[in-house]
Amino acid sequence: MESSELSDRERRTLAGMERLLSADVMLERRLRTMCLTRRDRTLDVLRDGGTWRPRVLLVALLVTATLALFVATVLTRQPGVAAAFGLVWLLTLAVAFRRPAMTRRRNAGPRAR
Repeated sequence: MESSELSDRERRTLAGMERLLSADVMLERRLRTMCLTRRDRTLDVLRDGGTWRPRVLLVALLVTATLALFVATVLTRQPGVAAAFGLVWLLTLAVAFRRPAMTRRRNAGPRAR
């Protein structure tokens, strides 16, 4: 092709496609939220966990602490250490499984009636 300009027919077709796509509210929302700035991503992480990386690092840290407390509980047999192990273990489970459930609920959208 020698020329890079669009013909009138191609412009009308393109305008029609843009009109149809802009009428799709869900697509508009998804496209609008795709390009988050660094500030937006930081606020997202602080608000609800944001991306998966901080959660994975937190879960890894909690699993390490849980294992260390488990070993300490077995070796010392102290009730305080056992209680700390139980609390950290429950916290680890809560952090590990909270976000995926919230994501599934949010992505499910409104139910059809």
